[in-house]
Amino acid sequence: MTQSIRRAVVALASLGALTVPLAACGRSGSSGSASATPAASPGITDTQVTLGSSQILTGPASAYAVLAQTVDAYFKAVNASGGVRMADGKTRKVKFVFYDDAFDPSRAVANMHRLVQQDQVFATFGQAGSSSVAAAQDFLNAQKVPQLFVFSGDSVWGTGAAKKPWTLGCPPSYTTEAAFYSQYLGQVKPKAKVAVLYENDDLGNDLLGGFKAAIAGTGIKLVAQQSYAVTDPTVDSQIVNLAHSGADVLLDVSTPKFAAAAIAKVRQTGWKPIHLLAAVSASAQLMAAVKAGPQDQIVSYAYVKDPASPAYANDPGVQQFRSALKQYAPKVDPNDQIAADAWACSDAMKAALAATKAPTRAALMDAARHLDGVQSGMLVPGAAFTTNGTADPFPLESGQIERWTGKGFAPVGKVISFEGRTPRT
Repeated sequence: MTQSIRRAVVALASLGALTVPLAACGRSGSSGSASATPAASPGITDTQVTLGSSQILTGPASAYAVLAQTVDAYFKAVNASGGVRMADGKTRKVKFVFYDDAFDPSRAVANMHRLVQQDQVFATFGQAGSSSVAAAQDFLNAQKVPQLFVFSGDSVWGTGAAKKPWTLGCPPSYTTEAAFYSQYLGQVKPKAKVAVLYENDDLGNDLLGGFKAAIAGTGIKLVAQQSYAVTDPTVDSQIVNLAHSGADVLLDVSTPKFAAAAIAKVRQTGWKPIHLLAAVSASAQLMAAVKAGPQDQIVSYAYVKDPASPAYANDPGVQQFRSALKQYAPKVDPNDQIAADAWACSDAMKAALAATKAPTRAALMDAARHLDGVQSGMLVPGAAFTTNGTADPFPLESGQIERWTGKGFAPVGKVISFEGRTPRT
């Protein structure tokens, strides 16, 4: 998420406004000698494990409140089925505690201090917004508290793994997404002339840098680029300038509001490029809103199933996702792509807990860094979460190129894997 979801931002007195009540945490009561059983870290008992997060619940990016709401619903559903059986033999229910940071990094840091020092969480999970994740990273790593499966595709969560080993991303990195687009163009338009619209933040700069690296040495040329700020009213002038560049491909690295505007303006200018649309904005909901058709030539990349797509109407994973949201988060739109992202990453978090061999933060971090083909009902078929320590710290490196047909996104070719090969710019 950009400073959008993916990505995608104040008063300290309001920090407790949106939180899940937290029971007192304690030490493991397991039997055995001290030498045989490591002392439990804060936030875990024999029956409960507490996770915490700083989330975007209010402010300009409040659309991402759905992340916290979906994660909360996910673990309520897990608890209703009995909890998570962990590798130390104990089954625990998950308490998820979260506070609002309104996309303000300073509030995110304050929230993390509160979660660690007062609530004594076992780990943090699913923090949103690259700038907020980065702001809290030093504190959490210094305290050796896992900062797991953050909702941001910034490649730094992988490239910085050796120096910040307690932080792990979840979505594919923006550089991986860029490699997908480069590979696709190499197949369908190897002499493409590409114009780029990008958000001037971590999302845009990371993906643009990855794309430049991916096309180096190929016949694909970058002929123009225009940025915008999230405070800009429109991207009309940027699109007009790009349309006059002679490009036959538009790489559109924008968040949903600006992506919708870009699609409309491209159509208005009469420009007819292949429109490569960043995954953060490629949803059936947005396509329907702008009345996109096959003539718009919109191509994107997916790693989670689009719950609004007719192709997944009867999919068991999507049906389970919809059922849980209906029961535990009825205000969340089950067609929301952000909710689908959150659900998939929650599956990764559950898998890491299940593989944790001792009630310690270090054991959880070790489990998260050694996932082996973890499945999720909300990942596109063929994709899975895999990590290998600091050698491969990118959990998700697979996905599917897709094309908008006017009725839904249709897959183009097979699922592609960059497993162990995520580009590092």
